[in-house]
Amino acid sequence: MGGCYNKDAHPGSDICTAAKDGVCTACKADNGLFKNPAAPSEKGSECILCHDATGANGYKGVANCIQCQAPQSAGAATCTACQDGYYKNSQTCERCDEACLTCETDAAHCTFCKAGKYLDGDQCADICGSGNDKYADEATRTCKACSTITGCTACEYNPVTKKPKCTACSDKKVKTELDGTTTCVDANGCATDNVDGSHFLNQARNKCLLCSDDKTNTSSPPNKGLKDCGRCKKERDDAASTCSECLSGFYLEDACKTCDANCAVCSEKTLVDKCKISMQE
Repeated sequence: MGGCYNKDAHPGSDICTAAKDGVCTACKADNGLFKNPAAPSEKGSECILCHDATGANGYKGVANCIQCQAPQSAGAATCTACQDGYYKNSQTCERCDEACLTCETDAAHCTFCKAGKYLDGDQCADICGSGNDKYADEATRTCKACSTITGCTACEYNPVTKKPKCTACSDKKVKTELDGTTTCVDANGCATDNVDGSHFLNQARNKCLLCSDDKTNTSSPPNKGLKDCGRCKKERDDAASTCSECLSGFYLEDACKTCDANCAVCSEKTLVDKCKISMQE
């Protein structure tokens, strides 16, 4: 290719970076082409594809090569990068293992996996590990260690935060924030008995729960928060948490109830003078 093209219009613009009288004088290396070194070259063969293993005038590419350098003498170009699904082995492109979308160094050294699999080190796996010490990052399709959260020994992927959610810590408590992120903290980092805070310790003292968490361990009241509660306290381990303040948009009346539509913060729902912060402010 490379003959009778306008370098400023398709398809010439995909092949040539320079042309004279409709013939390419420089080829577009970024598109996997090199200039045929033969002088003169066969008409229409001024540019040779890096993967064209037939070529022209004794000059050729390398099968399954995507980027290359022109040969200095008759023969194959020097391949610098192979197509997806192949890896560079000296001057040839060899096929990756079936599970690999891309690989390097050897067929089994995967760098990216095909759909439905996750990259675990340099291997492609259906699941991430046999235990819970790794999680499958859906965004990158890789297996990552739960220890990215300091002290975390078991976790799972949270599709809402797109981050790991710790489910167990080595010698600390799992603490969940309002945005869904988790950390491992000691008891003092969670709550102090009978002191208001945003979290409380469950009865077993192994989890640090949000005051608004009314779903975790709901079979046992001492482990249950109050929906939409912002601050609470527990008098003792076997006591239920007591809500002292609701989240914005709610007011406390036995339960946390929704403010009037015009209020961002309120102390009661219906009376205008109980609207502490208006939505219009």
